[in-house]
Amino acid sequence: MWSTPMTLLGATMAAIARITVAQTPPNNCVSTTTAISPTEYSAMYADLAAAMARSMVTPLESGDVVGATVRLAFHDAGEIDIREPDVLGVDGCVDLTKGDNAGLDGIIATLETLRGPYCHIISRADWWVLAAKVAVEARVSGPGNNGYTVPFRFGRTDSADCTYPGGRLPSAELGSEELDRVFVQQMGLRMEDAVTLLGAHTLGRAQTDNSGYDGPWVNNPGEFNNEYYRELLQSWRKDTGRTAAHTEWVRGGGPTGAPKRIMLNADMELAFNVVDELATINVCGGDNVGGQGQCTRNTELSGLATSFATNNAEWLRAFSASYKRMTEVGYADDTLTCVQDAAGNLLGGVSATQCGSTTLSTPTADDTTEVPTTVLPTTVQDEPSTSVESPGSSNGRDRPNVVLFMPDDMSFFWDEAPVSVNNPGITTHMDALRTNAVVFNNAYTAGVQCAPARFALLTGRYCSRSEHARDNGNMNNDERVVVSVPRCKISGTDNGKTIQALLMAAGYRTIFAGKWHISAGNTAAEWADYIVAWSAVAASGFTHDAGVFISNMNGNLPFSHNMEWNVALSRQHISDAVDANEPFFLYFAGTMPHGPSVADSLALVNGLISTPNGTLPDAPISGLPPRQAMLQFASDNSLSDKQLGTYITDLALGEILREVDNQGVSDNTLVICLMDHGMLDKPEIT
Repeated sequence: MWSTPMTLLGATMAAIARITVAQTPPNNCVSTTTAISPTEYSAMYADLAAAMARSMVTPLESGDVVGATVRLAFHDAGEIDIREPDVLGVDGCVDLTKGDNAGLDGIIATLETLRGPYCHIISRADWWVLAAKVAVEARVSGPGNNGYTVPFRFGRTDSADCTYPGGRLPSAELGSEELDRVFVQQMGLRMEDAVTLLGAHTLGRAQTDNSGYDGPWVNNPGEFNNEYYRELLQSWRKDTGRTAAHTEWVRGGGPTGAPKRIMLNADMELAFNVVDELATINVCGGDNVGGQGQCTRNTELSGLATSFATNNAEWLRAFSASYKRMTEVGYADDTLTCVQDAAGNLLGGVSATQCGSTTLSTPTADDTTEVPTTVLPTTVQDEPSTSVESPGSSNGRDRPNVVLFMPDDMSFFWDEAPVSVNNPGITTHMDALRTNAVVFNNAYTAGVQCAPARFALLTGRYCSRSEHARDNGNMNNDERVVVSVPRCKISGTDNGKTIQALLMAAGYRTIFAGKWHISAGNTAAEWADYIVAWSAVAASGFTHDAGVFISNMNGNLPFSHNMEWNVALSRQHISDAVDANEPFFLYFAGTMPHGPSVADSLALVNGLISTPNGTLPDAPISGLPPRQAMLQFASDNSLSDKQLGTYITDLALGEILREVDNQGVSDNTLVICLMDHGMLDKPEIT
């Protein structure tokens, strides 16, 4: 959202001038909000919403106004540096001496006029955050927007002076390292927040007078949806007529007849490497990736950007959580307060666990007016209903977390299994789980191969009924289809008929780790481009990537099994989900003990940092033992390769269960551990 020395979301003064009220601010304005009643909150929201509505003259101008409002909140937050002793941050003040903030004086004056009737109640800092919330909610669109809201709590304090030396907002000319500097090191957020929050560029446009850049990022700059990410992944050309200080990547414009759209280097870096390659490339994105004179993928960030491009609801949920983190930076949790009505309902899109009983703004006896539903949107999917406890908490009972754990080609080690083998004592975590769990002795696989079992598990149907099988089987609906790996693929309308799609629609963070094996795409192309592989998985309803092996591996790939990678990412996503008060669904389908050789994979030079998504900068922190120690254990206990893979798979389960326990959500997490099909035989069936 920010840049140096530029503005990313300009506001035309003509459009801003249309937002006017007659009353001027009185002299008794507060600098810290101490209480807001439901009636006051309703009136504030209504006035801001009406002002936004009056600005909707054209899509472009409406984007300018809501974009400027959101940009102001972003810039206010972005001036904090948690490493410095100053008190800057979300404080109702931006340093207008900085070129970064050019053009913000107009929207500041407008919002101050609107605050006039309420400035004895609400601080300027809280007012800016509330105004940005209203702006987003006024323009949200696309799948997942029904009842959408972003969280708001009050209690922020204004600063009279917010000047600072140097620059704190990120430069649009720089790349992912700059985003890390600002969002992670300076603000204490995460790179996932950076990727998520930059999507607000879907609102508004850059203007030459403010920034030196010119144009909107999307076709519809007055709509708040994932169009920014969908545009980002298209083909872009570098405008070679511009100076090096103001690099623009453009689509449309000129003789094409299509509206001009722009991306800046900071935007492009969410999916591609452009900053380091800038001197040698002129095209990027779409089909122009990886070739001579073309950019390459940013493997660190592009997975999330691609996921957002394919799933508007996912991005809206992520934005809600990231916006809350950004606008509360620098404030202790117990210093921010929620608005509560007389019935005890929380307003502002917050969950019950975010508002303890000691921090509620208690209404007076006379203040029992119910807030109109036309003014206050209902709760967003990733922020649970305020009448229940957080689904991520150990006390929540409305939506439990789910871990679905399925090894690949693992033998049955338990006596009651149809075919079992001697237990060599390598499944200690599975054994402990079974001791305290419900065991289903008469559960059967829907197919005795990898793909049929996986298709049935995620869809609840035989894969002979899949759209892919019918389209590629040359059979009528009343004829039988061979249940085999080539037939069992999720594609087309089947993507919406999965467990993960249903849970995603219910507000879950849906996480995939391990072997997919049910993509209808070109396997070679999916191995060659990780974004293509992840897109196939995301299309079925998964929102978060914990490491995808798109199919079975062969000896020609530059990587092999990497259970550490899958476990580390899964643990991080579980932690993030709990932090965001989101219920999670983790489908962990590890690649072991299926081939290739597990022992050989552990012995590979750089095997720990080699993945389908490229080479990792550092070894993943998974909690699993060192690879040499696992090889030594196998040698000491004369384990076969299959047994070694089973041993490591069991260790992976242990680490996931440990993470769930460490997060304090064991009591509200359903763990399902099952075999895919066993190892007796793998015949095709009809």
